[in-house]
Amino acid sequence: MQEDAGKIISQFLDQFKEHSITLEQLSRFLTALPALPVDVPLLQGIGKFLSGEKKNLLAQKMESRYRRIAFVQKTLKKIDFSKAKQGSNFEDFIFEQSDFSMYEKIDAETFSLLYIDGLDDLPDDFYTKTFSRDKSEIRNIISVRYKLIDGFYVSDGNPLLIPIMRSIHTSLDFVPFPHREHVQNDFKTLFAFLQKNAGLPEIFFQYLSQEEHRLFGALLRLFDNRELKHSDGMTSRFSVTEENGNPVLYVVFYPEGKAFTKLMAR
Repeated sequence: MQEDAGKIISQFLDQFKEHSITLEQLSRFLTALPALPVDVPLLQGIGKFLSGEKKNLLAQKMESRYRRIAFVQKTLKKIDFSKAKQGSNFEDFIFEQSDFSMYEKIDAETFSLLYIDGLDDLPDDFYTKTFSRDKSEIRNIISVRYKLIDGFYVSDGNPLLIPIMRSIHTSLDFVPFPHREHVQNDFKTLFAFLQKNAGLPEIFFQYLSQEEHRLFGALLRLFDNRELKHSDGMTSRFSVTEENGNPVLYVVFYPEGKAFTKLMAR
């Protein structure tokens, strides 16, 4: 543990014990976590984001959401709705005008972002409702049916892939991020690490249980008015509103300059 990081974390724990954490203390604590050799990817990712590091888990999750939204908006913009026949099914009409050749060959970065790591950005029931299969089955189908060739994942041409890849690509039904349960699990892992390596007293797990709601709310408030730049140069902005005294995190994406607001966590 680096000395500066250790001091910051120690100060945070002192205040945490007194139930008197400030947003500034929480922010400094999170930015110190990447220095620790412990696997708490969500908290460390948020810490990197707060400290200005461009490559982090939060940036990856926001990029995945942004690209899906941008693709849906771009696709809808291209469709000539005047060709729709009266009484026709809207989804079938969209499907008929869609170009599926993009799923034959996908660059490795996009493939990982949307179709491997990105599968976790959609809720588990999305897979069972859409495909009558669970997420692990869909992940296995994609992994088996695509092969990495010269930096691109190339499909084997199985027609089953088209509805799977298209539905994953265009779904905007995202899981909350940051997820309350994942934040709590990371804190438990962190405290277990500190207990083993720095003698953190067992009572801190009880404090964590008592402070869970307030701690998560404080973490969400850290995002207010912060910005995130995407791979195409566009910038998204976070905002926090209060509903019944509880913070709610939103993000406004701007694909092609058009605002798209999405609820992130509450």
